[in-house]
Amino acid sequence: KFAVWAILYANWTNKPVTLALTGKAEIFDGEANWKNRIFRRCTNYIAISHEIRDGFVEKSGVSADRVTVLPHGIDTAKYPQVTEAQKSALKCKYGFKANEKVLLICARVVMDKGIDTLTAFFGAVYAGCFYCLANPELPKNRLVSIKEVLGSRAVITDDEHIELAK
Repeated sequence: KFAVWAILYANWTNKPVTLALTGKAEIFDGEANWKNRIFRRCTNYIAISHEIRDGFVEKSGVSADRVTVLPHGIDTAKYPQVTEAQKSALKCKYGFKANEKVLLICARVVMDKGIDTLTAFFGAVYAGCFYCLANPELPKNRLVSIKEVLGSRAVITDDEHIELAK
């Protein structure tokens, strides 16, 4: 609610305003309602991932040049790039094979990434499989692409998203 008034005030006083796009709630149809039309009036946007930026640009109609991606609020340029040899050495150090794929997830635990998700993740890892979180709010063609790239035969989901998972 506060964001609406802050954006309106910035517009009325000819000040720039930036909106942070941190999740699926910020991927909206720019013409769907009065609040979304106000959100489209921001000068710039910061998205925490390329997927959020792409979904936002696609659905809102905002130009991509107004959206900057800052991955999860982290400036990745501050951290050194790791070579393949360093990755292999670290994998071996922690009991993995040098060529084994290792999945790391860094996320806050929220309702859609809660204990059920964590349990499914550990079950998949324990079974020697991989686990990839897929946002059900992404465009369907993006979800299909993710599934095809991963080559997965199974999808773990809840009752609410069972049709989408098919």
